[in-house]
Amino acid sequence: MAHDGTQEAVHEGLPVGAAFVERAHRIADGLNGRAMDWTELPVGGCFRINDMGDYVTAESWDEVWEGHRLEEQAWMLCDNGQYSAADVEAMTPEGIRAAYEDPDFQPDYAFYTERYDWDVEADRAAAGVPGDPAAACAAPAPSAPAR
Repeated sequence: MAHDGTQEAVHEGLPVGAAFVERAHRIADGLNGRAMDWTELPVGGCFRINDMGDYVTAESWDEVWEGHRLEEQAWMLCDNGQYSAADVEAMTPEGIRAAYEDPDFQPDYAFYTERYDWDVEADRAAAGVPGDPAAACAAPAPSAPAR
């Protein structure tokens, strides 16, 4: 096992190859069964898993990738605009780690986001679902600006 938690050994100093990248994609397929639309997500951290607007909770993301840190990094690098799958296949484990840690690669910008209380309220309002009346009563009325 590689020191980063990767369960299937890869050889340091050698390209990871197509089978490794395919394995990363198979692991990522485990996210699909946990996918939610934005409006279904609970408040908290979440990851966008594709260009179709599917998300998973941060907890689901961590569960799927547990023990597969290098595969997670490789999957996030693949076909993201900087690296093709073939580029990643040709990388060594060290190269994947270095590319992932490069300040010019910002995976959180592309994948990670957070859903806030106000997102939930906005979605409820858009759907015509009333908010919590107790919360509306507890909130102080906005004051008029001083003149």
